[in-house]
Amino acid sequence: MIYISTAFYQEASPMIQAFSLNKLSQFSKYQVFGNEHFTLFITNPGPIASCIGSTYVLSGQRPEATDLFVNLGICGCTDTTIPIGTPCLCTQINESLTGRVFYPDVLFSHPFLECCLETHPGNISDNSQITSNAGTTLVDCEAASLYQSAQLFFQIHQMLFIKIVSDYLEPQSVTDIHVRSCIECNLTAVFQWLENIQQSMQTACANSLLDVESIPEFHLLASQLKLSATMKAQLKQLLNYSQLKGKDTGQLLSLCLEKTAQCNTKLEGKNYFEQFKQQLI
Repeated sequence: MIYISTAFYQEASPMIQAFSLNKLSQFSKYQVFGNEHFTLFITNPGPIASCIGSTYVLSGQRPEATDLFVNLGICGCTDTTIPIGTPCLCTQINESLTGRVFYPDVLFSHPFLECCLETHPGNISDNSQITSNAGTTLVDCEAASLYQSAQLFFQIHQMLFIKIVSDYLEPQSVTDIHVRSCIECNLTAVFQWLENIQQSMQTACANSLLDVESIPEFHLLASQLKLSATMKAQLKQLLNYSQLKGKDTGQLLSLCLEKTAQCNTKLEGKNYFEQFKQQLI
């Protein structure tokens, strides 16, 4: 099952039509549509609405290890060199109200532009309203809240945030037709990728996965790179994904241990880890 969250009906309508989704009458408080492959729900815009809406819908479900949660919708963009209609995969989500930062796990190769997104309680119309100095290029009103609520039901690697650039911080210029067009133009690319991910996850669950905890090199590398608990869990997932792709994970671990023998700080460890992730993917 792929669970899809949108803020507006205009974002949802192309998917409702493309996948022949039916309205699910058991959900009376929010608009929810689905079939045997998808459950799509419309939360309405804003952090509070998105948090309540997603929790309301997901608490009535039983997401499995091979299910995905996808927040798909439009966003504003601070970078005018990124064309309108560009699909972006969010690798960092900043919450403007609290300053908290969230990092979705992007474990799978993908064809999208990777971007940093900032969530605000309402529309903004000027770059000066950006609160983060972390290279924010995208702006929305839901992702940070959805990340926190969805995390109650999914592992981080099951959560994906895909935003399509609709405007350059000019929300008043965005029409219903434009919103639908942004989604329609990207449906094929986005959902082909999502289906490939889900097939890989299903294969991984059906096959015998690595018993990573029993591999001494895994623990040695985690210690040598001074990985946090979150990064260690991510490494475990990446090793299983790498094995699924037919790579020699044992050799990769040994080579990385040798290369990083002189790692002295957490910052160095983080940099080495990012390099190793690319080898595993």
